Amino acid sequence: QLLCAIALFFLMANLAIRFWTAKPKIFPAYLKGSLKFAGVMLSYQRIVVVAVAAVLFVIVYWFIQKTKMGKAIRAASQDREAAAVVGINIHTVNSVVFVIGGILSSTAAVLISPLYSVFPAMGDLPLLKSLVVVILGGFGSVAGVLVGGFGLGLVEALGGVYISSAYQHGFAFIVLILVLLFFPKGLFGKV
Repeated sequence: QLLCAIALFFLMANLAIRFWTAKPKIFPAYLKGSLKFAGVMLSYQRIVVVAVAAVLFVIVYWFIQKTKMGKAIRAASQDREAAAVVGINIHTVNSVVFVIGGILSSTAAVLISPLYSVFPAMGDLPLLKSLVVVILGGFGSVAGVLVGGFGLGLVEALGGVYISSAYQHGFAFIVLILVLLFFPKGLFGKV
């Protein structure tokens, strides 16, 4: 299913390029200005992105851990047939997960669009990096994904500064290969 979703993403992006254009569009920032903190300039837009991401992370974590639907989602993700046997409606679970994913990706697009130019293939690299983060943290481990995301960001930032920013995006895949070689189940879960 994951590979089908990724293939569908690439198909839709290329159809958008075919019917419209691949020319990037630039959106104005919602919040202008910046804040200087510890010698680093942070734009208000980036601060809002981090704050909203943190709030959404807490909400999704709470939803998955504390609600009946969250328990159904966890059960269905571990064993679909067993979840169906105990009365969980798999189609409802799939629909809820699809809606949550749509809300999260739409929110991300709205928040990120003023920071980067918008074009049909703009999600290719974040999609692949999110897959790397999930594999690093281990499927089913929310804490692992959080640590994997921060770890990957740190490796990319330090690698870009000390090695070369030209290879910055490649560090994600080098880390992925190393983790899969030494920790095949991910850092905190199972692959």
